[in-house]
Amino acid sequence: MRGAWADARDTTPATPAATATKPAPSLPRSIVAPPAVLPAPPTVTKGMVDTAGATEAWAREWTVTATASALNAGGPVGFYAGGQRGDANPPAGRSGLLYLQPPTEGVPAKIERNVHLGRAPKLNLVVAGNSPVGGVGGDWQLVIKVNGTAVGAPRMIDGAQGWQELSYDLSAFTGRDATIVIEGQPTGWYFEYVFEDSISLTDGGAAATVAPAENSAPSLRWSTGRSARQASAER
Repeated sequence: MRGAWADARDTTPATPAATATKPAPSLPRSIVAPPAVLPAPPTVTKGMVDTAGATEAWAREWTVTATASALNAGGPVGFYAGGQRGDANPPAGRSGLLYLQPPTEGVPAKIERNVHLGRAPKLNLVVAGNSPVGGVGGDWQLVIKVNGTAVGAPRMIDGAQGWQELSYDLSAFTGRDATIVIEGQPTGWYFEYVFEDSISLTDGGAAATVAPAENSAPSLRWSTGRSARQASAER
């Protein structure tokens, strides 16, 4: 019996032991998932509105840095001879106007200019809101800033009051390079069209003349009206 049991062996072939596999070595993160396309660099533009073709010199001297792109049913914002354009309705009596609108509620329309301010400088401008005559009246708030500092108090510009001729004393910035910003801030987000005309800088009552700057930004050379002989005698 012992021999019979001895010969009755298990003839099932043995299963070979599983061979452990090593994971593939990981590559550095920077080359495992490289970006498919590199992002394009941002586009830089001089201003949001091309005023190079404006028929009045003052409009060509300022850069529009914030505005809505279009007037409601009136075409793009920009420089126009005047008159109603869609909902945008400036008061009558002036021509050669810059038509702007705040880009969105809480964000002002802006124009700016880089200058070197001379003796007793003043900023002069003519502005208006949307006229109720033949349209719907609107208002906006005017804020003037020089190098980020507000000049004077904010002023409400109501279209029902017609054109407003204003002047701001900038003598606190005499002799300094300055960035002047004119803001049209929205108030109730209702027909807040910004109309601007005849913006000028003067020095003690004399108009400033434009001189080209090396960096192409507008600069000013102040004209006092004195002759060279008078200036020499005063030294």
